[in-house]
Amino acid sequence: MKICILTTDINYKISGGTIYNAHLYEFLNKYTETKIEIIEEVNTYPFDINCHYILDGIFISENIDLSKLANYSITFLIHLWPSILQSTTEKKQLFEQIEREIGKYFKLLFTGENSKKHLLDTLKIPDTGILIPPGVNWHWKHKKTFPDLPKKVIYLANFIEGKGHFRLLDALSIAKPNSLEIDCYGEILSDDYFQKFMAIKPKNINYQGKISHQDINALLLKYDLCFHFSDYESFGMGILEAIATHLPVLITPVGDYKDNQKLKPTGVLDTFDPSLIATKISEICTEKDKYYSLILAVSTIKVATWDKNFKPLLAQFNLK
Repeated sequence: MKICILTTDINYKISGGTIYNAHLYEFLNKYTETKIEIIEEVNTYPFDINCHYILDGIFISENIDLSKLANYSITFLIHLWPSILQSTTEKKQLFEQIEREIGKYFKLLFTGENSKKHLLDTLKIPDTGILIPPGVNWHWKHKKTFPDLPKKVIYLANFIEGKGHFRLLDALSIAKPNSLEIDCYGEILSDDYFQKFMAIKPKNINYQGKISHQDINALLLKYDLCFHFSDYESFGMGILEAIATHLPVLITPVGDYKDNQKLKPTGVLDTFDPSLIATKISEICTEKDKYYSLILAVSTIKVATWDKNFKPLLAQFNLK
């Protein structure tokens, strides 16, 4: 069986979704002929009845022609349901109806528990999908030495609405941790968002550009702490990679980290409130025991490799 992963030109950007797609391709291609195609529009794509398609959920739109897609062998790859990102009730309900149809009539591959729960709790569709979370490379290295208190902090997030950069600024304006140097890495997906951030950031926050996936482990080893204060995550690839490095994290309750018992570091907050985040930052930056409790929390977490996580797909696609 041939497999084709269909995605958009977002695949040229560095993001958790594109990293996942690349590893998915590498894994499946070991067992069957597999390719990734970058396309602009799914409704006019010339599907082949002799191929199975893994369709990136980024294509879910108001105009998607599900009746056409139903004629082909398709699995929707859900990084994040689009209804979650809609700002109005009308739009949210419209997308939920589209998602409900997808959940009823197509196979589903989820990258995060939150998207899987959305199917059951919000869309009220029986659980028919498979959950395949992201992983790390087998040679991933762990950070083993730390200062008494954190000095160098990394913030891994692309620059676009909802990724928490302004919540970071608000929290720091309250906490005023003089000793911290914070380096931000990520793609600039919204120039307006980025320029606004750069115009008001303090001097101890630096934009260091984007970082290639193959360099991320070595980069994380250079830092003492990871912040991530976004509004939403499908899974949270940067957070996962920090945890896999045994780098302590302080994060808002997004992605799978609040409820996932295998990947639940102490640094998962119960709030999005900048003032409460500021209190936690102040504690970590001034109290060694609070900082080291975060270090201890991640030191016992084991993140599975990509190949191990992808193994269930062999049965899913009859590739054994």
